Amino acid sequence: MTVVAAPWPGTLYGSALSRRTVTCAKSIKYRFFELVSVRSGLIRAPSKKPPIAFADYGRMFRVIFSVLEAHTEVHSACIAFSMIGAHLLRRHYKLQANAVGGAAAYALGHNFKVLTFGKIEDGCLIAAPDGFHCWIECNGYIIDFLSPLFRDKIAEHDDSAAVPRRVFMKPLSLMSPALPQRSDIEGTFQLVASGERTEKMVQSFYETKRAQDLQAICESWYCRPPKRITPQLAIRDDLYNITHLRLRGPEIAGFW
Repeated sequence: MTVVAAPWPGTLYGSALSRRTVTCAKSIKYRFFELVSVRSGLIRAPSKKPPIAFADYGRMFRVIFSVLEAHTEVHSACIAFSMIGAHLLRRHYKLQANAVGGAAAYALGHNFKVLTFGKIEDGCLIAAPDGFHCWIECNGYIIDFLSPLFRDKIAEHDDSAAVPRRVFMKPLSLMSPALPQRSDIEGTFQLVASGERTEKMVQSFYETKRAQDLQAICESWYCRPPKRITPQLAIRDDLYNITHLRLRGPEIAGFW
């Protein structure tokens, strides 16, 4: 897909991890190593405030959601949400943000089962080809742009679970050393980054022209609050087919 100008009034026109390792043993001891930035090789302590505000997260989520919705099942698009989200953070905020692949587990409250991306072997959470997740690490924080869609992910197995649609953005220093349990405080999380999974994820994303086009559309459409964003967008593909996009997405209610 080539992003080109299309005549529609009021429209914008689109444009060697060092792994954090979890070592499991009979004694339930865990060792954590901070994720080293792919680009800089520096370990960063968490900043005192989150990298972006609630309004910025919400707008970024809606832009990515609106662009991806016509091309994929958004509630399963963790790679696209993270790769594009990290790109927007770098371009629009000049932040050092990187998409990371691996396994993840989130405790969403006593009324819901723990949401796990990956598989559990001998009490350890690990990533697998058919079970993994992708998130963003930035300034010592995890940012998960898929979190407002956790409800839809859980609905695949339990359509009665009304999980709140919230922002997941927390200091990595708050990560649980043990696999989260249903009885844990909501928002308890564990991440197990995989250098191999991250490398394959980044490589496959940038080898796909469609993925690069969608990223370019998001970059062109997005603008930082409080600047007003155009609520609709028109894009034209190589065959001159025009697609109209409208800024939309589920409402987000607070933080985990």
